[in-house]
Amino acid sequence: MDPRSCPVCGTAFGSDWWLLGRYVAGGEPVATHVCPGCTLAWTGRPWFRVDAGYRARVCSRDAAVLLEGDDGRIAPGPAEHRQAVAAARTADLERAFAAVHSHRRLRVLQIGARDPSWLTAARRGRRVNAMAVEPWAPWAQAARAVDIEVHQRPLEGWRRRGSFDLIVEHDVLPHLCEPMPHLQAIAARLAPQGVALIEVPNLLQATGAAAQDILTTGRPFWYTPRALVTACKRAGLAPFQLAADERLRVWCRPSAPLAVTASGPSAEDVVETVGGNDLRLHLKRALFRMGATPAAMQLAATIHGRCSRAPVRADLAIEIATACERSSDLDGAAYWLEVSLRDRADVDVARTLATLQAVRRRVQSMWIELPAANGPMSSAPLRLVS
Repeated sequence: MDPRSCPVCGTAFGSDWWLLGRYVAGGEPVATHVCPGCTLAWTGRPWFRVDAGYRARVCSRDAAVLLEGDDGRIAPGPAEHRQAVAAARTADLERAFAAVHSHRRLRVLQIGARDPSWLTAARRGRRVNAMAVEPWAPWAQAARAVDIEVHQRPLEGWRRRGSFDLIVEHDVLPHLCEPMPHLQAIAARLAPQGVALIEVPNLLQATGAAAQDILTTGRPFWYTPRALVTACKRAGLAPFQLAADERLRVWCRPSAPLAVTASGPSAEDVVETVGGNDLRLHLKRALFRMGATPAAMQLAATIHGRCSRAPVRADLAIEIATACERSSDLDGAAYWLEVSLRDRADVDVARTLATLQAVRRRVQSMWIELPAANGPMSSAPLRLVS
């Protein structure tokens, strides 16, 4: 594959590619672009051997377990959040098992044994033959320690014969410099009525700032739903179910390769979405550091007013409302929640606004009921003093 063309759809690299961002790796600036054809985001770094891509997973964090704190910092979530992610992945596995059409003992393959609990869950209460391929020795040894058969090599170089009823892969594809041969190898290993469950981080809902947390050397590729579906179809995998939140999961069956590009948001939309999240996160961090001071609120209002995209404006308004609430400025919080709802209907925001307005009415009624102690009502914003 020509390294100056998209490895998924083959679109030639040129001036029509959208620049997503830059970061520094090894003292050198690295630019990440978005393919105008399939919206795959990639760094364009030099090609490297396939086993190097598998090793790159060792240095990366599981994007699904990261959370954004009240102060805007990005860190692994508490144990409860990690358990919720594990439970969600188990539920994904159950959907895959339900879609497998076979009356014999199921053959299951996990690509990458960083988390062998998937295979442990697969064997529980089922008649299955489960195994994994994992090139990195420590992870392979850890999986063997829980009685899982592990073959210590990449899928692309695995010479074992046979097919599988279910193939499961979690966050391997984004680390590989040649994703299409990898997906083709998955398709070749699937039984005719088998299912492949592939999970990757979702660029459109990635946690963190692009330059600091997302566009790093750990993953040369980031996938959108459109890019992942396009890659699967072209590799001979027919998606029949797609789930997209902070994780992208696609359930596929083997099929003839189709030279098509899935529909979805454009490359410009992808860049604006990621850029909008960056703007929101930087504003959140600034407001947490400065507090809802008059100067900070004036700056926040200016940033909000200059934003041209309604979804981004809605997110900015919510962050401003949060800063107001943190400073006990109930009037300001209610105002900015109302502003957010003008740009985007959101049941949770509307519910929060209704709760906040009820608190305001209660505080105002309490104030009116104590005229001797409080004097006439002031026109200043309503604040709760802690």
